[in-house]
Amino acid sequence: MWIDVSSSDATVINNTVRYNEGLGIQFELSNKATIACNVVEHNNTGIVLADSSNAQVYNNKLSNNKKHP
Repeated sequence: MWIDVSSSDATVINNTVRYNEGLGIQFELSNKATIACNVVEHNNTGIVLADSSNAQVYNNKLSNNKKHP
């Protein structure tokens, strides 16, 4: 799941993100997000926040992701 370029007020809650060759969840170049209560496992990378602000990330289960940025 990739949220990018000038997005705002994103909500990523109660999702299962598995077996991606790339990122599990990425919030990039954006403002204000809630990323909570997701299962993110067996991806190349779990959750990434890049050049963004006001993101709340909590109560996520991350396991067996290959990289940790």
